Amino acid sequence: MEDPEKDAQGTSPPFQDACIQEVTALFPDICLNYLQSVAGPLSFAPQPVINHILDLQDSGKSYEKAKRPKQAIGKRKRGEDGQDDDDDDDLQEKLLEAKRKYSNRAGLAIPKRSQQVTVIKQMIAGDFPLVPIKYIQQLLSENENHLFPTFVAINAAIDQADSDHPVPWKYKKTASTQRAQYRKESIETSIQFCQNDWEKELMKELQAARLLQWDIEEKRRAEQLAKQAEKENHEAADARGELTECQCCFLDTPWNRLVYCQGDDPHPFCINCARRNAEVQVGLSKYELECLSTDGCAAGFSHDERKKFLDKKLASAMDRIEQEANLRMAQLPNLAKCPFCHYAEEYPPVTVDREFRCRNHDCEITSCRLCNCETHIPKTCKEAALERGVDARREVEEAMSEALIRKCNKCRTAFIKQDGCNKMTCTTKGCGNVQCYVCSKSCDYDHFDDSRRGGKKGNCPLFEDVEERHEKEVNLAQQAAKKKVIEENPELAADPELLDFSMSEKVKNDDLLRRKQAGPRNAGWGLPIPQVNQAGVVGGQMPRRHHPPQQPQQDHMHPPQQHPELLLRQQQVHAQVYANAGGYVQPAQQAHAAMREQAWAQAQVHAQAQAQAQAEALFALQQPQHQHQQQRPRGFRGHLKNAVARLNPNRLRGQQAAMQAAQVQQLQHLQAQEAQAQQVQPPVAPAGLFQGMDMNPLNYFMEQYQGFPNWGNQGQQ
Repeated sequence: MEDPEKDAQGTSPPFQDACIQEVTALFPDICLNYLQSVAGPLSFAPQPVINHILDLQDSGKSYEKAKRPKQAIGKRKRGEDGQDDDDDDDLQEKLLEAKRKYSNRAGLAIPKRSQQVTVIKQMIAGDFPLVPIKYIQQLLSENENHLFPTFVAINAAIDQADSDHPVPWKYKKTASTQRAQYRKESIETSIQFCQNDWEKELMKELQAARLLQWDIEEKRRAEQLAKQAEKENHEAADARGELTECQCCFLDTPWNRLVYCQGDDPHPFCINCARRNAEVQVGLSKYELECLSTDGCAAGFSHDERKKFLDKKLASAMDRIEQEANLRMAQLPNLAKCPFCHYAEEYPPVTVDREFRCRNHDCEITSCRLCNCETHIPKTCKEAALERGVDARREVEEAMSEALIRKCNKCRTAFIKQDGCNKMTCTTKGCGNVQCYVCSKSCDYDHFDDSRRGGKKGNCPLFEDVEERHEKEVNLAQQAAKKKVIEENPELAADPELLDFSMSEKVKNDDLLRRKQAGPRNAGWGLPIPQVNQAGVVGGQMPRRHHPPQQPQQDHMHPPQQHPELLLRQQQVHAQVYANAGGYVQPAQQAHAAMREQAWAQAQVHAQAQAQAQAEALFALQQPQHQHQQQRPRGFRGHLKNAVARLNPNRLRGQQAAMQAAQVQQLQHLQAQEAQAQQVQPPVAPAGLFQGMDMNPLNYFMEQYQGFPNWGNQGQQ
């Protein structure tokens, strides 16, 4: 749609151009189409347009930015004959994009029993028809049921296999068949007409895996052809007598594989040695290529000779290093560089213009000349760094949360363990998956280190301190995330505190309290779980605690007898204790006696109930014996049994004797239990009620007066 305000030649009026220039001076990355849509209703007045954009930023929104072209390193230009020489670069870009998209998907496993996994197995089996399905399933499990990494792993195993390192499987005798819609010649059409989103995405992923496979095969084929060509060339040169020794590696090299320095007596070098020397110089940020001879020759190589051993990327790197060196030697006072590429230009001082607008077509990024980051006007460098720190800190927090929260391997339900063992069972309806809390693998008890449950030493622990594990894993994730964020944002290295987050004292205290409560029951006292007797009363005495040890007397302290006022005060306290001790302890003794009587009554009631139950069991045991003696077998089975007994009476008598002996033994056991139950057991008071206490009124009241409980001494048990 054409702009009606444009003139007949298609140019914009001068006031529109002035508005666009003034706005882009402040917002250089703004989209021009968006700018025209905003400036049109405002009659292309620069100040109202700028105010509108600033109001958007103040409200938390942003203006539409121009799409930045993808940066390509060392792209070749189209030749004069019209042939596109960028195909190889485009292919490498597609492969890099596929690896970024499909390789790094840790923690996003596809459910094992989903339909997607079935389709993935069909796709892989169709492209590798002789690989067993069992091995494909094994690699899928190792790669969280994703297609691309599994496809690449199988292809790598086939490529690297040789006589010394065969493939880790046995090929099938019957090949699998690929479904028609997944074949190479029809998959593009299948993607266009596929109605299922996840199946369409899987077909695109299969295309990316096939593209990588084709690239690997082409590189291997090209390498084999190059080796074969070099071998044939060397044999032909040897037959013609055209071999010369390289002055670096001292190998015989054909004449057409040699390069010569520019010295008075040129020294020959093979192409491989010259290329390795150039790579070393680039690694040292140098661009000079001198002669490799040991004769002390300092001559270099001509441009034509360089073209023989420098490939495109190596030549581009050396040109860039040489350009930077020339700019440094020129010592231009107002030279400014783009922090995102090698482009440089003379610019006015920073006080005049803070932004650098890169004119490299592969970059075109507008950057701040103060902090070397992307432009952040109207914000200051500190404000922009703070904003980037908030975003980066959010990434760190997400990494810490991901380290803390586990997910079910089957249904992807998130969970966190509070206590118990590390054998986790998913509570989602219809799932019930069992997995390890340490390594998140589906498992059973033999996966852990408990030998009583089938495990072995060295496996994942079955029981451990979950709080300690959580803290360790979260701290490791935090450190790794910080390191990654600082590598991606080097400007944050000067102020790494931006990545830290603080907690209030209340949150810290609540967390400390939760950690204490998360321990096992009675862990704070170190007490065992009390035993319960038949009467339902806690038996035994509570563990006694020693009195705190007496502190050694310091040298600077004087004995009490040297302070008459202190001795008089102690005598007054003792007199008060003797006067009040009797009234303080007597109610406690009465309560203790009442509890003992109650426990005695409960024990007697329980003993009577147990005796009645044993008597009924004894009667039930004796009754079948009397019935067996009175009744004889009837019916066909009974007649058959009586006939057998008459033929072999000793066998029947032996069986009856064994049965009677077993019944007599069981009867004696029940009678012994009944006799033991009839004995009166001493009652046991509930634990913790003055059991084993030193009931001396003075000692008891003195300890209460001094502020700690009395548990008595171990020797008084």
